[in-house]
Amino acid sequence: MVAGAAIVVAGAGVMVALAAGVVALHIAGIILETHRQRGFSLSFAVGFSLATTASGISLGIGFKLGLLNPLVMLAVAGTSLPLAAMMIYPTLRRARLVAKYRKSEQQLAHFISVERLIGIAVKLYGYCSN
Repeated sequence: MVAGAAIVVAGAGVMVALAAGVVALHIAGIILETHRQRGFSLSFAVGFSLATTASGISLGIGFKLGLLNPLVMLAVAGTSLPLAAMMIYPTLRRARLVAKYRKSEQQLAHFISVERLIGIAVKLYGYCSN
């Protein structure tokens, strides 16, 4: 009788885990779609979701076992640092693109001013030669 009750409890645990997995996959799908709509690539969206999940799992284990455990510290650092890099990368990329644009804008302004000077010199030469 005890063995039958243990099987029922284990079966209920499996069903709860299955339901939690389905909910988690549904939420991950929503997050992926949101990232895709914001213009991120599919690989970035998947990597971000996986890094977030791994970081959450390692932090949860860390809270249960203690964050001062060396293996837990390694797991938290190993999952949180890539997640932080993925969060910072789009901002750094955008800043680099803006800086590149401003530099090219300055070069274009310089080129236009030189071109105007050449145009003025050509007009003056035309007046002087007549």
